[in-house]
Amino acid sequence: MITTSNADLAEKIRRLRDHGAAMTDLQRHLGARPYLLADHPDAGYNQRMTDLQAAIGSAQMDRAQDIVSERQALAKKYDEEFADLDWLCTPFNHSGFDHGYQSYPCLFMPEEISVSSIEQINAKRNAWMDDLQKVGISTRPATHAVHMLSFYKDKYNLMPEDFPNAYAADQCSISLPLFHGMKDEEQNFVIEKVLEFKK
Repeated sequence: MITTSNADLAEKIRRLRDHGAAMTDLQRHLGARPYLLADHPDAGYNQRMTDLQAAIGSAQMDRAQDIVSERQALAKKYDEEFADLDWLCTPFNHSGFDHGYQSYPCLFMPEEISVSSIEQINAKRNAWMDDLQKVGISTRPATHAVHMLSFYKDKYNLMPEDFPNAYAADQCSISLPLFHGMKDEEQNFVIEKVLEFKK
């Protein structure tokens, strides 16, 4: 779902979701000559929602501010609890912008990252993720480096080191659990286990 207050952008997005068509099927059917096909000023996609998806999305938008506020409060608690950890860089929250915290992505051992150390840090991160999984805490890497995915890597003959920051983010990041409905005791357990980690 995309929301915007820019009318021109909204109109373009509507075209792009429907193959780039200048008008919707409904507009065409209600027009004077419904048998004529619409022009396509843009190369678009087939990304129209089903009615069911739209109904669920509309209901979610009614709750969006509550969901985001809850996620922000959870993130703030993590931020406060992990503020003194030099081995975990928590998400950056720029003043003047609201972070939605779709996830809680962190960088593991940020001060030690260099191209030559990424493999060792990755091994330590993965071992820590295994330990967290064993006690019931599900984590995941925070992001993919697109140039390391097989399609792009093979098509363009790319090496991980070609984009070192993306490489580091791919191999050294971790997303900690943060979700709508997360209970205090669940978050406190995550915090306890993170604080127990010894690098």
